[in-house]
Amino acid sequence: MRRHVRALLGPALVTLGLLAAAEGGLRLAGWEARIAAGGDPYLNLIPLFRPAIGRDGVAVLHRRGPEDVTFLARKPANGFRLFVLGESSVEGFPYGAPWSFPAFLQRRLASALPGTTVEVVNAGVNGIASWDIRRIAEEIVRYQPDVVILYAGHNDFTASDQQQPGLLLRFRARLRLFQLATSTRTVLEKWRRGPIDVRRAEREADPFRAIRQHASGRNLLSADERRHIAERFEADARAIVELARRAGAVPLLVSLGQNLRDQEPGASRHRPGLAAADLARWTDRVAAGGRAARDGQLAAALAAYADAMGIDSRPAILHFRMGRVLERLGRSAAARTEYRRASDLDAVPLGAPSSLNARLERLAAETGTPFVDVARALAEVSPHGLVGSPLFVDHVHPTIAGHQRIAAALSDALGRLGLPRPAAEWSAGYRDPDPRAVLREHPDLVRNEHVARIVIDMSVGQTRAARHEAARAAARFPDLRRLVP
Repeated sequence: MRRHVRALLGPALVTLGLLAAAEGGLRLAGWEARIAAGGDPYLNLIPLFRPAIGRDGVAVLHRRGPEDVTFLARKPANGFRLFVLGESSVEGFPYGAPWSFPAFLQRRLASALPGTTVEVVNAGVNGIASWDIRRIAEEIVRYQPDVVILYAGHNDFTASDQQQPGLLLRFRARLRLFQLATSTRTVLEKWRRGPIDVRRAEREADPFRAIRQHASGRNLLSADERRHIAERFEADARAIVELARRAGAVPLLVSLGQNLRDQEPGASRHRPGLAAADLARWTDRVAAGGRAARDGQLAAALAAYADAMGIDSRPAILHFRMGRVLERLGRSAAARTEYRRASDLDAVPLGAPSSLNARLERLAAETGTPFVDVARALAEVSPHGLVGSPLFVDHVHPTIAGHQRIAAALSDALGRLGLPRPAAEWSAGYRDPDPRAVLREHPDLVRNEHVARIVIDMSVGQTRAARHEAARAAARFPDLRRLVP
């Protein structure tokens, strides 16, 4: 028996030694990956930043992941450090961090504040919700922030509820070999089934799972659930404000912008108990409105849609189509109301309801926190105040021009607040690059825009729209046609 144990012990120790060497090698190489497991799509999210050595040999903190986001490990005496917390819109999806509004804000402030070491640190994470943003806030307040900006809220209504993985899984998630195995499996699945796989989106740990469920009519959010989500978001935002203040930083709460004009709602639902006869009449009036609108008979279209509204005003798509007709009639204010209502009634929803911005503004007033109305700033540069595709790639992700406008609004707010000094002392002269020139010089960014719209359409089950987008892009990017099954 002992002979058998000794025979097994040697190979086991060798195997453990090889595994330990591989783990150590990955750590020494600085390799690390964010993974999803155990029902948590951000299992090993924290710490988001790791110590590293910059290209110039100076100690920095480096953000994990493919983006080159760093800041000095030791904040200089003339330093002005801002952290931007949020979701994929902060991270820069679909362009990447170099084209995000934190990057444009960095350039603006660095130009306006010569003699100051400006660091605008992008702490946005794709697909994240407020409870995980709060975890990141608990980390970044250790890094001597001067300002903490929160631009978030779109994902809270679609993200799966926070999971509590066990101790063993959390320990394994910190192992680089476990991360490598999990990442390799994901890469192999994409190779076998393509980059967009509906089955993968149904997994518990996938951030798109809740979106698909809502869009298909499963697990629809009740009014009580929506209220609970909004209250939870507000509690997380309040906690982030307090964390920033305790660290000696100035928190900034920011309203959310959204593409209300050019993106249909993700899903529509009828009111409960609608009789079959009423549903038939509703369908008939909506179809009549659509025919009239196509024929240019706008008054007749509006009347048909109003009839449908009298039968059932809950479906989001009805409000969206009414907004289209009102806009064509030149009634911009009424169109804005209908577009906003369409988004608020979206059964997915793809974007935060208007009540969330109202909560942020109330929270700012209650806590004495500066509030930056980015939604208004975007409307001000949109024709007739109708925010659409010039500023947003899809429902919520800004275009290059949108990122630049958000950065300008934040820069103006910092100047008004005298951070780090009054705007009258700022230098002038910075100009954003022309977004059209940026896209001409970087065709990969245009490709990313098409992919983003395809992914969103597929996520809500709108395969026809995804195919249309793929076909539209295929003339320039033929491989995108194969993205949609």
